[in-house]
Amino acid sequence: MARERDSDKSTKRRLDLHDATVFWGTLIGFVVGGIMWLFRVPKRGEDTRNDIVATSREIIERDPVKESLAEGKALAQEHQSKRD
Repeated sequence: MARERDSDKSTKRRLDLHDATVFWGTLIGFVVGGIMWLFRVPKRGEDTRNDIVATSREIIERDPVKESLAEGKALAQEHQSKRD
């Protein structure tokens, strides 16, 4: 019985260590990838920053929740008109 508990604790520790390793590996990979991307970009730094800002604004302006609500309302109205 005690041996099973020790085995379970050991397995849990290994899984926790694995989860932490995956998390930190992913995080470090993103950081290193971002840095490498910045060094390999064939544009000037100012142009790159302007592109990043423009893309960010475009993504922020596009509101997927608002679009989904509009689609849902249209379908509800269509269903309501068929019902009447």
